[in-house]
Amino acid sequence: MKLAVKNVVASNTSQDDMLQLLLSQCDVKASSKMTYKVGVKRFLEFCMHHGWSHDILLKYKEHLRSLEHRSSNTKAQYLNAARISARHFYLLGFCPEDVSRSVKSFKVNTAHKRSPITEYDRRKVFRWLKKYADARTSLIFHLLAFQGLRRMEVCSIQCEDFNASDRTLLIDSKGVDGKVLVMLHDKTVSAMLTYLNTIKRTTGPLFASKSRTGHLTTVAIHRIVQRVHKQNHMKANVHAWRKYFTSTLLENGFDVITTSKFTRHKSIATVSIYYDRLNLKQQMPKFQNAFESD
Repeated sequence: MKLAVKNVVASNTSQDDMLQLLLSQCDVKASSKMTYKVGVKRFLEFCMHHGWSHDILLKYKEHLRSLEHRSSNTKAQYLNAARISARHFYLLGFCPEDVSRSVKSFKVNTAHKRSPITEYDRRKVFRWLKKYADARTSLIFHLLAFQGLRRMEVCSIQCEDFNASDRTLLIDSKGVDGKVLVMLHDKTVSAMLTYLNTIKRTTGPLFASKSRTGHLTTVAIHRIVQRVHKQNHMKANVHAWRKYFTSTLLENGFDVITTSKFTRHKSIATVSIYYDRLNLKQQMPKFQNAFESD
């Protein structure tokens, strides 16, 4: 790649080499780098086409704003990756100024657009699992429904992360360095013991596969869940189970702070979205009665 424009140090580094160089500078977990990779690559391609300038991020933001088929959240992720790239252009000596703070981020609506799994659907799925599913599929759904794990958290579990006596599990949680301790529900412990007795292993990936990583990928988890959803005539994504977990805790009297401990949300504001929606739903009878009189 060549950033040969005014006030910029020229570089004959190829785009692929530049991409790898920038990603190597990002202080994020390996799983998160896959997300950054797409955004950084798009920004590099934009720079190659338009050339470098002091207002390159503003131009890129305007370009992202014009993409009607992209969500605000996706645009925000792309812009964040661009800001990280611009910052490291400066640190690596490719440009004489740090322009990474010259543009504000997109404002993203944090309200959830998709509803969580309902208790009715949860019961229906688990009746189906008990009748038709294998131990692996059953455990995956226990980890999603009763522990609120994310897909990447499910994928990275090692057999040795499970402590049967303490009824706990260590997981690689989002945005956290090192393992996070999760207290397990009795139903999850039972499903875990059944599965471990099936695979006859105590070490290595809990959900081993022939993939490059040696364990199930997030795509594989998605396919497994969607197959079960299809069998039960449901239209919901994997994350809907995490929403079910969070909503169920709040509906059963857990406060926002305690709920955030169980869900491992870094921001209480995220959990508050669930709480606010639940509170409004509980107030609906009063809202309806307020306009009953003619």
